[in-house]
Amino acid sequence: MSAETSDRAREAIRAIHEDLADLRRRRSRALALVAIGALALLGGFAALPEPHEASPRDVTWWVASLFLLASATFAVGTAMGIPHWSRSALITATLAAALGAIAGAALIIQPAVGPDAGFRFSCLFHGTLVGLGTFALLRVTTGRLWRRFPDGSVVASIGGTAAGLAYLVAQCGTRDPGHVVISHLPVLLSVFVLTQAVLALRNTSQFEGT
Repeated sequence: MSAETSDRAREAIRAIHEDLADLRRRRSRALALVAIGALALLGGFAALPEPHEASPRDVTWWVASLFLLASATFAVGTAMGIPHWSRSALITATLAAALGAIAGAALIIQPAVGPDAGFRFSCLFHGTLVGLGTFALLRVTTGRLWRRFPDGSVVASIGGTAAGLAYLVAQCGTRDPGHVVISHLPVLLSVFVLTQAVLALRNTSQFEGT
């Protein structure tokens, strides 16, 4: 190998390392903004008036809300590769984020006083709507930083779900076990299915357009 070729190879390697370092910096800044946004979201939810039938916003309420927004931040960080998980570790992190969202939503459960409130479509609808809106906002603002192999959108959808569940913790006020299980927790599935269906349709249309 000539000296000129060797110099070019070193320059190319240096450029790659600089690009990777710049990507890490941009991902770290983006994740910091997401964390700040999560705290602002918590403050906004806390400022919302309590539903008239709600239990007081006690320590359990705050712990559940922090758990959910921490799960959302962790999920988005995982989607961006902070830290850079291996494929197997990414699956574990995705499951951990999902379990964190479920645990946060379940923390508010209290024994029902009287008949359980049961299923309310409005909770499922509004939680799903907030989850989809959060996912769309994350996709627009940080989507270019998400992992491509494997796709970070799967775990990012859990981040949107956690925000939707946090909204329900703040606004629903009903803490009956049956209601939380059948009206709140299914938001995790609905947001995941809808986001993946939309992304699959987009990818299909892009493939057919090429």
